[in-house]
Amino acid sequence: MLSDIIYGMKANEVMKLLQISRSTLLRWRKDGILKATKLPSG
Repeated sequence: MLSDIIYGMKANEVMKLLQISRSTLLRWRKDGILKATKLPSG
């Protein structure tokens, strides 16, 4: 499952892996396609 592969990855790592832009990543997060968690470290 894709979520198992990208769990714990940083946004830029996910964008590179999936070959998508930052705007696509943000849209997918907004649409619920991907879940994201902001870590305390930033």
